[in-house]
Amino acid sequence: MKNFYTILCMLFAVSLSYGQKAQIDLPITWNDSANVNYTTAAFGGTASSLIGEPNNVSNLILSVTKPDTAAGWAGVTLSPPAPATTGLGSAIPFAANANLIKVRFYSPDAGITVRLKAEDAGNNQITVETEATTTVANAWDTLTFDFSNQATGTAAINYANSYNMVSLFPNFGVDGPTAGAKTYYVDDVWFSAGGGGGNPTGTQVTFKVDLSDYTGNDTAVFVNGTFNNWCGTCNPMTDANNDDIWELNVNLPDDSIEFKYTVNGAAYEAFVGGESCTKTTGAFTNRFLILDQDTVLPVTCFASCSACTGTPTSAQVTFKIDMNAYPDTFTTAYVNGTFNGWCGTCTPMTDADSDGVWEATVGFAYQDTIDFKYTLNGWQFEETLTSGPCTRTDGNFTNRHLKIMGDTTMPVMCWEECVSCDQVGFAEINNIQEFKVMPNPTSGVFTVSMISDAVAKLNLNVYNMAGQKVYQMSEETAQLNEVIDLGGLNNGVYLIELSNSSSTMLKKLVLSK
Repeated sequence: MKNFYTILCMLFAVSLSYGQKAQIDLPITWNDSANVNYTTAAFGGTASSLIGEPNNVSNLILSVTKPDTAAGWAGVTLSPPAPATTGLGSAIPFAANANLIKVRFYSPDAGITVRLKAEDAGNNQITVETEATTTVANAWDTLTFDFSNQATGTAAINYANSYNMVSLFPNFGVDGPTAGAKTYYVDDVWFSAGGGGGNPTGTQVTFKVDLSDYTGNDTAVFVNGTFNNWCGTCNPMTDANNDDIWELNVNLPDDSIEFKYTVNGAAYEAFVGGESCTKTTGAFTNRFLILDQDTVLPVTCFASCSACTGTPTSAQVTFKIDMNAYPDTFTTAYVNGTFNGWCGTCTPMTDADSDGVWEATVGFAYQDTIDFKYTLNGWQFEETLTSGPCTRTDGNFTNRHLKIMGDTTMPVMCWEECVSCDQVGFAEINNIQEFKVMPNPTSGVFTVSMISDAVAKLNLNVYNMAGQKVYQMSEETAQLNEVIDLGGLNNGVYLIELSNSSSTMLKKLVLSK
């Protein structure tokens, strides 16, 4: 029998980061904090921290607070302070026709001056500064900083110099006692070619996607992204010459965008993260593009950053889970896994015909490999899986496992099993025909029931998540109907262990008073 702490580890996911993080560099998205050192250096009385965007917590941004005691020159350097390695990972590639840095900036006030300073991290005498003005209040604004137009009284840009550090000064020249306490937000920061304020008429973008390797029906193809609020059918693409390459030409404002191609308003591209054309924001990985000039995108295969190779690049997987044997009540079943960052409620399932079998269809990259499990009400309840033909154990975690080799409809499996519910043979484990915990969740009093084919000595133990035993009993029986009262204990998750001398069965209990 596995020791208790191993079992606990199998029930809860743990994220660990290994190795030294990379130095911050342009473009800055703030969303790869597991691999990039996003430490910043506030000065002049400001405070800075990495947070989830208030209206989209999965998108990480930099919060910069300028209190009512801050200096007029207060700001933040977008790299770690000494003694850590300061500055960007590489020099900003300024040139005669490349002078722009753009910043997605959120301010409580329109019409304030934001200054951006570039300098040599090793020589603070080599600097160039320029300014931009916010145009909206309490909304995101893309500020364009043209370093060929230096701020009054500051040095002009010298292309022979190296500039590898940037600092941002919100509401420059106005101190805290005058402005009052204010909080500003910084999202994407990127270098852009050109000089002179960007393209006021916007950017012409031609999207192209090749559906020749797509295995489904592609009668309608769309571009969905941050620029159209993922609206579904707002931006249809066309295939005028029937070569399976769908195109759309659209005028968009200079900005950074995330997007995906979708088919028939339902199937969407799935990426695993780390691809050359993608960006991962929270649990979502999308195509990513910075718009600073007219752009014709290369033809890429659906769900790929590369051209089609003649083999499928995407597949649709229909997940199915039979909940008819589940003893407790729940509202919605979900699929959680490596493909959606174990996010909780991102991939809900439905039971349209009320037959107790819940389903969800998700698009994946061809030959993708995923670990997953089914959960209920987000993460309120989750499967506890043991080694079997449909699972994989990675370290301390055992999950369902699938390699996607084409469109797949999963067989209907029972909760926590690799077989259908009518194939579940509890006789293989203690000859048990029934093991229930009801009600679950409970406010304190609940019943553990068991029916077996034969009399045997059973041990019933209840543990809290610190591994402490809070209840125990032993009985020689073929039928158990034990009433337990945990009303005097703290709310939380408890583990119920039913065992004999050779094997163990486990269930989780949620205590909520």
